[in-house]
Amino acid sequence: MSSSACTSCAITGTRLPPAEASSSIARRQRTEPVLGVQSEGSRHGPYWLRLVAPDVYEAVSRERSAYVLWGWVNQLGDVPAELEADLQQEVFDRLAVADHIYYLSGLGDEAIHDWGRVHEHFHEFVLIDRSAGRITLLVAADD
Repeated sequence: MSSSACTSCAITGTRLPPAEASSSIARRQRTEPVLGVQSEGSRHGPYWLRLVAPDVYEAVSRERSAYVLWGWVNQLGDVPAELEADLQQEVFDRLAVADHIYYLSGLGDEAIHDWGRVHEHFHEFVLIDRSAGRITLLVAADD
């Protein structure tokens, strides 16, 4: 795995009541910068920001989410044990306790901006953990 792929994995935990999940997605709130995302711009990863809305997030299972993310993690082969342990703690443990998981998907070719194809892999999940009162935005991308 290249170091750029690892640094593109943003993990942001925001403590919000679950009812605010849709509102948070709509406002694109983040507490950390995410590569490929312009907070004041018109692009979001490979997509035009104006086309990213709550209704383009699909509810997905833990199993599907883990499959997609482990596929991204291991796309270039096995990762070092230390990195795998960090990913387990910071990503997959959060996934395991999430009450709801939403995946940004199905936007189609018309949603891809002028230089959006620079992203071969772009995965964005919103995890809702009611017991912790936390929404986590998880982005795994290459750029």
